[in-house]
Amino acid sequence: MSRKLEVGLTPRELQVARLVRAGLTDRDIADRLFITRRTAEWHVKQILNKLGFNSRSQVAAWVAHYEAVGSIADSSNGHRHNLPLQLTTFVGRGNELAELQRLLAAKRFVTLTAVGGAGKTRLALEVANRALDAYPDGAWLVDLTLIKDGHLVARVFGSTLGVHERPRQPIAETVVEHLRGRRLLLVVDNCEHVIADSADLVHAILRSCPGVTVLATSREPLRVSGETVWRVAPLAVPDSRAFIDLRELTHYEAVGLFLDRARLAAPGFEISAENASAVAQLCRRLDGIPLAIELAAARAGSMSPDQILERLQNRFGLLTGGNRAGPARHRTLE
Repeated sequence: MSRKLEVGLTPRELQVARLVRAGLTDRDIADRLFITRRTAEWHVKQILNKLGFNSRSQVAAWVAHYEAVGSIADSSNGHRHNLPLQLTTFVGRGNELAELQRLLAAKRFVTLTAVGGAGKTRLALEVANRALDAYPDGAWLVDLTLIKDGHLVARVFGSTLGVHERPRQPIAETVVEHLRGRRLLLVVDNCEHVIADSADLVHAILRSCPGVTVLATSREPLRVSGETVWRVAPLAVPDSRAFIDLRELTHYEAVGLFLDRARLAAPGFEISAENASAVAQLCRRLDGIPLAIELAAARAGSMSPDQILERLQNRFGLLTGGNRAGPARHRTLE
């Protein structure tokens, strides 16, 4: 029982692990978390794989042990956060990180907006990790990705924060009561498909909980009073009209990201005089969009940059095969 939470369980997997510990079946877990039974089964398999266990009873024992010694994050007992451990390097955006930290120190509600794949979630999580010391009650990721019904937004907030429903009281009111008097950061991720209900609850929290700061991600602003909108720009790419200096090429954020992720797929990969032009063109053709660049770099194990570039005409067919353990929206460019 020496494993810690840092093995890489996501917040959702941690929720599922706790429900396994409570003896719930996959069907019961699905009902509790408002997900499909197949999704619940998939989460259980991911937990078993990540922890190296063979049975649900081992998962239950692991959760019981770390709840007993206080190593599992829980907003109700003073632990600091539920932010997932990142397994890849954060590349670039140094100026944005510094400015967003300053902005959060002065504003209570900031929304990161951009097209899909622009890196909103990763940027928000990096900002939250770096700003953690500013929030005595921690930073909490509320992931709205899997729900489709806006009426479930408040329940996702509640399950994330460990808030239990009370008889004859709407869960949204219970969440607001729980947060009143706390000083913490809420990272509310992927609001766009349930934006009206997200906006209503965020507004209620900001109005009643002066110690709470909200950092949201959405393809469009929530349009709530006090919202500061930060548009996430694409990563910097080499100018097509400029001479490509091999020594300076990796200083461009898009190229730096391609190099970092290509080395995961093909250890020893380097940008050379032979492939520099193709890499630069790839980053430009992909408009500096992080998800597109990562999916292209994942092909480096089987294709050269020139070959990847040649096949970009069918980019939706080529740029697939993202992390199977990650969100479905990050597995393909489409």
